[in-house]
Amino acid sequence: EEKIVNSLEKCRKKFLIGALCAMRFSDYNRIEKINLKNETVTIMPIKGSKLRKPKPVIMPMHWIMKEILSSGFDFTINITSQTFNSQIKLICQMAEIKDETTTYITKGGKLTSNTGEKWQFVSSHTARRSGATNMYLAGMPDELIMACTGHATKAQLYTYIKAERITTAEELRRSPYFTSK
Repeated sequence: EEKIVNSLEKCRKKFLIGALCAMRFSDYNRIEKINLKNETVTIMPIKGSKLRKPKPVIMPMHWIMKEILSSGFDFTINITSQTFNSQIKLICQMAEIKDETTTYITKGGKLTSNTGEKWQFVSSHTARRSGATNMYLAGMPDELIMACTGHATKAQLYTYIKAERITTAEELRRSPYFTSK
């Protein structure tokens, strides 16, 4: 049982690092000591549209990431995406992240929906989306968020930022168009 708990804790910490950096799993899962200098994370993305002219992602270390690293966490442990995704779902289920939600995906030009509890939809990619969304909600300029995520255009970035739709709905709610009688 202790082995399972340790494995889940490693997964949880990897997820947090991913959410703080807003990087792809393939990048935050391969962070090594060489990528961490002077409280900065520097890593060359291995996927994405910018690979024709690759540039490293360079960002300051978030204070939570510093705490994770100072706790003795061995961030060099690689976790397969399949193991990571099954463990992060279990962690979220144990945390009772159970609100019902619906996801939408286009397959073969057809929009399909899937409804279930939130924990069922959490994956390694959720960390990236959460990171981008939290940066946006903190007021970080789009260009700086894009420097972290590696997105080439604002349109690509906005597909990741879930809060944009909520913020837009709140702004619409305050509009005289919807508030005037």
